[in-house]
Amino acid sequence: MTEQIRSEIERCRCEVDEAIAELHTKFDTHVLTDAEIEKVADKAATKAIEKLTTMAYLEIGKGVVAKVFKIVGIIAAFGVFYFHDKIWPAK
Repeated sequence: MTEQIRSEIERCRCEVDEAIAELHTKFDTHVLTDAEIEKVADKAATKAIEKLTTMAYLEIGKGVVAKVFKIVGIIAAFGVFYFHDKIWPAK
C-alpha cells in the first residue's frame, strides 16, 4: 500500500515538475513590449499616488484628532479646577 502511495506521489511530482518547466519556458520567451512596460509603470504610479494620498490623509486625521483630544483635555481640566469648589464645597 505504501509503495503505491509513493509511486503516485512520484508521478504527481513529475507532472508538477513538467508543468513548472513549461511555465518557465513560456515566461522566459515572453519579452514585454514598450506599451506593456508603460502600462505597468502607469498602474504602479497610480497605486503609489493612491497610497501616498491615503497615508497623508491618515496623518492629517491623526494630527486633528490629537489636537481635539488636547483641547478637550484642557477644557476638562479647567472645568474640574473651576467648578471644584462649586461641586464639592469645602467644609
